[in-house]
Amino acid sequence: MKSELDINFDYWVALYQRNPEHFERQREKLVNDFIEHSNADVRRLRGIQFRIDVERNRSKNPMGACLRVSRLMLDHFYNEFVPIFNDHNL
Repeated sequence: MKSELDINFDYWVALYQRNPEHFERQREKLVNDFIEHSNADVRRLRGIQFRIDVERNRSKNPMGACLRVSRLMLDHFYNEFVPIFNDHNL
């Protein structure tokens, strides 16, 4: 696996349009491969991915999933980083 992700957006769109089930299997494989070959804490990344998958599964449509995952990221940012900025008076 390359050190950088090289995603061909058009390929993924076409794959989804042709075969959504195969798209999902390939997406899961790409995510898992990225996590496995990451220099970060693999256990933590798997936990984050689990939370993302839960939010996606709870959604009735892709836009709802996008909004839920965006909220998850914003909540994490505000809980994790804003206190650090406030402590340093930036």
